[in-house]
Amino acid sequence: MDLGLKGRLALVTGSTKGIGHAVAGSLLDEGAAVFVHGSSEATVADAVGRLEGRGEVYGVAGDLSDPAAPAAIAERVAAVGRPDVLVNNAAVYRVQSYFDLADDDWRQGLQANLLAGAALAQKFLPAMLERDWGRVVFVSSDYGIQVNPDLMPYSVAKAAVIALSRGLAVMTRGTGVTVNTAIAGPTWTEGSASFLDAANTEGRPVEEVKSEMFEPGGFLADTLTGRFADPTEVAAVVAFLCSERASVVTGAAQRADGGTIKAAH
Repeated sequence: MDLGLKGRLALVTGSTKGIGHAVAGSLLDEGAAVFVHGSSEATVADAVGRLEGRGEVYGVAGDLSDPAAPAAIAERVAAVGRPDVLVNNAAVYRVQSYFDLADDDWRQGLQANLLAGAALAQKFLPAMLERDWGRVVFVSSDYGIQVNPDLMPYSVAKAAVIALSRGLAVMTRGTGVTVNTAIAGPTWTEGSASFLDAANTEGRPVEEVKSEMFEPGGFLADTLTGRFADPTEVAAVVAFLCSERASVVTGAAQRADGGTIKAAH
């Protein structure tokens, strides 16, 4: 299916690895020009190098836990063109007891996971509305609905992202601009691998530990697919929401969670 993205310009935050990198690749494959974003120049350059053969790709670096970063990123993107597509995927998280959280933990978590995306949408939506075409997609998490108390700032921010997305969709009603959320569930990324390595103190085979997580009584036993998603599977959902074909989908919280969320809607 042609998603109708040829000639469009997209910015995908947090796209040097994981789901974001897969989204950037999917949009490139559909003929869009894509800005890859990461927190450092080195990681961005590496990611751009891995994608260069797939289309017109640019790089922009900026630490989204810094409130000044969204404006600087927007200025860099504007030097190339006005984006038609914004995918707010970047996220930071750290396993931490709620009782150990300091004010700075909350500030950094909310800034990187919520406020940065809100600022970028504020920068780019006016031009999308002027052209009467645009796509904004926020990537949330099943933890935004089924909160993980050991990832409280992350979970709270991801819940707020769903509300923000819906509010922006209402604000753009009657236009050719859509705003949606893609809710990702357990996905096997570099971050997942690092987390499992740290937790696997017995040094057991990774595939064995992964499999046990989805068995009855396991941490991810509620995942109906019984496995981690591949980043490209989540990216396919995001790419569709970014597409011309999804013109009737707006204000939605589209699950790409493998059935982890215990709800029928």
